Amino acid sequence: MKTYLCYKCRETLPASDFHKMNSHKSRKVQGWCKNCMKAYYAPGTKEHTRRKDYMLTYRFGLSKDEYEELLGQQNYQCAICDIDIENCSRDFAVDHDHSTGKVRGLLCSSCNTGLGQFKDSIVNLQSAIRYLKEHSND
Repeated sequence: MKTYLCYKCRETLPASDFHKMNSHKSRKVQGWCKNCMKAYYAPGTKEHTRRKDYMLTYRFGLSKDEYEELLGQQNYQCAICDIDIENCSRDFAVDHDHSTGKVRGLLCSSCNTGLGQFKDSIVNLQSAIRYLKEHSND
């Protein structure tokens, strides 16, 4: 079994305890083990906040203030299911049009994943609604 040294905790661990590298470097896994990465980027840590702020700007062109403003416009609720952000285990995802990059709103993890599973297709969603109506016990 292949093992690697974690540069953070300095333990030699099996390759399965590391995330794989996406580039063609000589090292096949990340330098820090999964547990060290998880602790470093855990919610509430300085690095989690920095990374989240960076991703808002880099991926969506939103500042932290713009994210908070959008959240306020949605009454701190998911734009689809209306669950309150306080009742969610994760921050709301920034929903965006994948072809234009335009931000549509903030969604809870379940709604964001659901849209992705339906490929953001109105036709697919309408078919799912029709299917649910046909098989509903109501």
